[in-house]
Formats: sequence, structure tokens, C-alpha cells
Amino acid sequence: MRDIRNEVKNINEMVPIPATVSLIMSKSLGSEVANDKLIKLIESDAVLTTLILRSANSAFYGLRSGVSTISHAVMLIGSSEINRLVLMYDLKQRLFSLNKEQRDYLNRLWLHSISTATAARIVAKHIGFSTNGEEFTGGLLHDMGKIVLAQHYSHSLIKTEQMINDLGMSDIEAEMQFFAIAHDEIGGILAENWNLPKILVDVLRFHHTVNLATEHKEIIAIVRIADLLCERWRVGIVEQLAEVNISEDHSWLELSKSFPKISEHTFAEFEEDVQMEFENNQGFAELFI
Repeated sequence: MRDIRNEVKNINEMVPIPATVSLIMSKSLGSEVANDKLIKLIESDAVLTTLILRSANSAFYGLRSGVSTISHAVMLIGSSEINRLVLMYDLKQRLFSLNKEQRDYLNRLWLHSISTATAARIVAKHIGFSTNGEEFTGGLLHDMGKIVLAQHYSHSLIKTEQMINDLGMSDIEAEMQFFAIAHDEIGGILAENWNLPKILVDVLRFHHTVNLATEHKEIIAIVRIADLLCERWRVGIVEQLAEVNISEDHSWLELSKSFPKISEHTFAEFEEDVQMEFENNQGFAELFI
């Protein structure tokens, strides 16, 4: 077993670069001056401009009037949401510049990440939990630790996937056995090093162990449920062969405690509603694939 904990703490170059994440996540981006800079930045890139406009006009945002300019998009869906779209665009570009040997894995990981973000937004909406979009960003970034493994330990990652497939281990179990640290803790370390908001640090670190978190449990639980649903629907990577009973998972128990109304229906009914809306919003996710 190779303990890579200290190596991870010294990784300074990652995807996306810390400055990019910090800028996009910064609260200062809400100012009028920052919005003008953001608009000019987007408009200087024809591909990004097209992507933002198509996203803003998708069913995901449910806008009644057509969005024809970036400034109009910022006004209607807000600068924070535009920043998340830019983050997705930037992350995709950087992600696919990584290890070519892991291209298939990174493709599946990206699909899983963007789908988890989309599902997390739907779950939050479905249970009536008002957020500032952290559930979407958390869903997008929740498996950043896996990107570290793909970029810096690609050959070892192949072996952990074999352990999952051949021995029926979960990804966490295989990573702990092989590296002495799992992708959730790696993600937490990176998020701290990048000075991301504490709520995102907690999502990355505790999305497999919401019961160990001391705060932000609702957001973490929402991301984890979205994560599990996307895995059950076989969207992207599969973290374990054995299907998890989501209705008995700590994440569902946490949400049931905070939002008791969701227990008035069966989990199967809840999943059916979420899946239907998820499928209706597939066009949005496909814009970034």
C-alpha cells in the first residue's frame, strides 16, 4: 500500500487551476464592474458565447423570453449562474488536456460530474431547498479527487478499477487499500489549498460520509443523492458494482430529517420524479459534453 497523502498536499498544478476556481467562486464577481468584465471575457470567445446563449435558452432555466445577448443572459439568470457555466466550460477544456491514456475514464468522469450537478439542482428544487447554487457547483466538483488520481497516478487508477470490477469493492475501499487515502479526502485537501468556500470543501470531503460532517449537511446530502442516482442510472463512471439502497443511505436519512415532507411518498416515487426532470434536461448537460 502506497500512502500518497503527503504527495497530494504538494500538488500545486491541478484542473482547473486554483486561480480560475477562486475567481469564478469569488463573491466579488457580483459587482457591476465585474459583470462588465465577465461579459467582455465571454464575448471575446465565440464558442463560449454560443455555449452560454444555448444554455440560457435551454429548458434547464425555463426562461419564457429568448436570450440573445450575454448581457441579457447575465441579467436574466444572474452573474453567479453565468460564472458556473464558465467554470464548466473551463473545466472541460482543462480536463481533456490531461493524460491521453485515461481519456475514456476522463470522458466518463466528466459525464458523471456534469450529470450529478444537474441532478443536484433538480433534487434541491424538488425538496424545496433554496440555495445559492452550491449544490450545482458541488455536484460538478465533487469528484475532483479522482482527477488527481487520473492525472498523477493513472496506472495505479487502472488497478483500483480492476479491484472494483474483480473484487466487488467500492471505489473508496479500493483507493484506501491502494493509496491509503480516497478521492473524497484528496478533494477536500485540494479545496482547502485553493481556498474554496467551506461549503464546497465539505461537499468534496464528506460526499461519501455526510454523517461525519458537522455543517452543510443538507447540501452534502443533496449532492450525494444526485451522485448515487446518476450512478444507478449508469451515467458516466460506476463507483461500485453493488447497487446502493439510497433510501437507507445517510444522505437520504439526513434530508428526510430536515425535510420530513419528502417521506410522505416512497423513494421510488421521488426517484421517478427526479429522473423524469433529469431526462427532460438532458439537452442542457449535452451542451457541455
